[in-house]
Amino acid sequence: MIAAFLLPALSLEHIQLEFNTCSHYNHSITITKMPSMRHIMNTHRLTLSELTLQDVSDTQQDSNSLLHDILSVLSPNVIAHLPPNFQGLTTIKHAKDWLINMLKDSRVFAITGLDDDSLRGFIFIHNSDTHQYHIGYLLAEGYWGKGYAQEALSAFIHWCKSTPSIKELIAGVEKSNLASTAVLTKMGFTFQSEHQNSMLFYTQIL
Repeated sequence: MIAAFLLPALSLEHIQLEFNTCSHYNHSITITKMPSMRHIMNTHRLTLSELTLQDVSDTQQDSNSLLHDILSVLSPNVIAHLPPNFQGLTTIKHAKDWLINMLKDSRVFAITGLDDDSLRGFIFIHNSDTHQYHIGYLLAEGYWGKGYAQEALSAFIHWCKSTPSIKELIAGVEKSNLASTAVLTKMGFTFQSEHQNSMLFYTQIL
């Protein structure tokens, strides 16, 4: 398993990151801005769409479908090393509260299949008063090792580069996670610092 982390403010929150070290996908990315101000990114296999509070206040059927999918994505293996707010989500209300709380501090992008709209994971970017943004990412267990993570991350970085307020991305990985550090380097991140808790931090200037 490959992991990276999202750091809101001064507290560390673990967001699991699953990468595949295959090819880059930037050449196939399209970005649209919807009337609702929701950002949409498409790659050749995936769609990344920004979630809002409207997604949990939509019609009962649409909202419940999303919340059921959230519970499916956050399986025991996916959340094994994630922070307490990812643990113990077993009901629709738990999923709704989780998404509402995530949206308070972060922008949340759902990763779905371009061909079937299946929810495959999330990318999170923590709101910042500076130009430095901490990012995190997770994939549903059934989509690990298929190149979806790098494809989604490539699209997301492409979008970040087109967003004037975002000047720098920061990701953290466990020191022992050599595969993840290799991928971050390949994606243009450079080593920044090491913390006493065996965390390495990588940054990318956009």
